[in-house]
Amino acid sequence: MGRNISLAAATDVSGDRNFGAWRNLGRGESSRVLLFTAIVALAVFAFDLSLQLGVAGAVPYVALAWLGIWYARPEHIYLLGVLGSVLTIVGYFGSPSGGVEWIVLSNRALALFAIWITTFLVASRRKSEIQLSRAHDILEVQVAKRTRELQEKNALVDLLHRVAVGANRAGSVEDSMRNCLEEICAYTGWPIGHVYVCSESDSEKLIPTTIWYVEDEDRFQTFKEVTERTEFKSGFGLPGRVLESKNAVWIKDVSQDPNFPRGKLTEDIKSHTGFGLPVLVGSRVAAVLEFYSTEVNEPDVSLLNVVDNISTQLGRVIERKIAEGAMQLALEQADLANRSKSELLANMSHELRTPLNAIIGFSQAMIKETFGILANDKYAEYATDIHHSGMHLLELINDILDVSAIEAGELKLYEEELDIADVCNATLRLIGPRIRDEKIYLTVDYAEGLPKIYADGRRLKQILLNLLSNSAKFSNEGGEISLRVSMQSDGEMIITVTDSGIGMDDREVAIALSKFGQVEGSWSRKYEGTGLGLPLTIKLVEAHGGTFSIESKKNAGTKVTIKLPKDRVLS
Repeated sequence: MGRNISLAAATDVSGDRNFGAWRNLGRGESSRVLLFTAIVALAVFAFDLSLQLGVAGAVPYVALAWLGIWYARPEHIYLLGVLGSVLTIVGYFGSPSGGVEWIVLSNRALALFAIWITTFLVASRRKSEIQLSRAHDILEVQVAKRTRELQEKNALVDLLHRVAVGANRAGSVEDSMRNCLEEICAYTGWPIGHVYVCSESDSEKLIPTTIWYVEDEDRFQTFKEVTERTEFKSGFGLPGRVLESKNAVWIKDVSQDPNFPRGKLTEDIKSHTGFGLPVLVGSRVAAVLEFYSTEVNEPDVSLLNVVDNISTQLGRVIERKIAEGAMQLALEQADLANRSKSELLANMSHELRTPLNAIIGFSQAMIKETFGILANDKYAEYATDIHHSGMHLLELINDILDVSAIEAGELKLYEEELDIADVCNATLRLIGPRIRDEKIYLTVDYAEGLPKIYADGRRLKQILLNLLSNSAKFSNEGGEISLRVSMQSDGEMIITVTDSGIGMDDREVAIALSKFGQVEGSWSRKYEGTGLGLPLTIKLVEAHGGTFSIESKKNAGTKVTIKLPKDRVLS
């Protein structure tokens, strides 16, 4: 691909290169070095010839070996040694006679020894420089190669990160795939990216989408139009081969590939290399992403390895989006069903109320013998049962209406300033006879100086009535019930109802707090209940902005605490 770094331009480290000082010299400068060498050689030779043997010896010829410092090749340095040796010998024969013969020969021999020692030292130094320079160049190539590999890996990691982040932030599956096309095309520099999806009715068929990345709309318009009309079966074309293998597929030159139906189009747009990657949801291919380059590229193994992770990332995003969609649909259906149920219950309750009011009114008239004495006591007993049953049914209908109104968000509170003690006393007048009939002791405790509150008096009374009724219902004869009202230091008002009844374990508490929940047992059948008392109480408390808590222990009683917020307490 165009972004890859080629190693073809790596520096040749052969011995033909100049090193050290020599490599810094141009052609003219190297000629001057040779000229300087010739001048030195002639000067030393002339000096040697001008003196008698035994006076100067041949030591000055060592200077020629030292000139090797400016030569790049060791073989040239050895030539300087040869030149110094030749001149030393020629100088012996050309210089005027003089001195003791064996001393003169010894001097010449020592001169030759010094020349070659110096030559070997200078040549060794040059060889070391060459080896060091070669090692340096090799290291530079290796560092450059390693740097390039790290840069490519970092770029791939960054690509994977951007695809993952973009997919997770996308609002839809289509946006996730479009982001993936853009990121991969930006990384590769390729101008075309497109998405095929599997047919819902045939998992072996791919259908084109309108999800594209196109660098030049005009140039690739024909390719787009044909692609959006072309479907692929498994194994056919680039997308079909990806579908069949469930792996990424790379085609070096699609214009020359016999299994590429759009090959003629790629000639027109000069598209060559193409590759595709699958989007896997589990073991199923959900989509295929295809990309095309205008150049011929060898397979990018690193990219192909990374696209496996990209495929997995997109697959997980699709799975999550599908799950989110299914969950949202389920929530909407549940909400619709709940509203429908509430509307049905409300409608049924309204329809039942009319005849029920007649039944309650007529049975009450019969009990009071408003229109005459009942001849048989059984009739009076039956009328009483009818009246009680009607009242119980009316209570159930009222609770259903209240719950329906709360769930529909239509509950209205008629709020006013209230004296909490008056509300409690009014409630006790309603429930008191029943508590006394059960021979249960009732304790009432109001803290001194209780402030007034701003609340719905009827709903507050309904809350207290439900709690006290439950306490009476589940308490033994001789049991105790207490009603206490107090203030907290933070300004909240606390209402507690405590009883010494049968109590409940955690499982039974959960049942009692659920709609229509009935705690099984002999005590729960002493008085029939709707199973809506506590759930309705909680909703009414929450409607006032308060909190509801319950503590219960089997065979040890129950304590219910209601907290009204300080913004409902009038100072």
